[in-house]
Amino acid sequence: MWLIVTTWLIWYARRQAIHKNIIQSPLCTHNFVERFISEFEMATQQVERRETHMPKSLARFDPLKV
Repeated sequence: MWLIVTTWLIWYARRQAIHKNIIQSPLCTHNFVERFISEFEMATQQVERRETHMPKSLARFDPLKV
């Protein structure tokens, strides 16, 4: 995950520098990667928690008996 996000962001920063003349410092790029991955991991954990919690009404539902 780190490699994909870092590669994508380096490519994006390079495109910004070439086409829009916007130069980002390597520290800004690094901080963005860390923040992006931590937010992604938090969102993934929230989704996993929601998936493991099943309401009682659905827990009793058996699709094979319908």
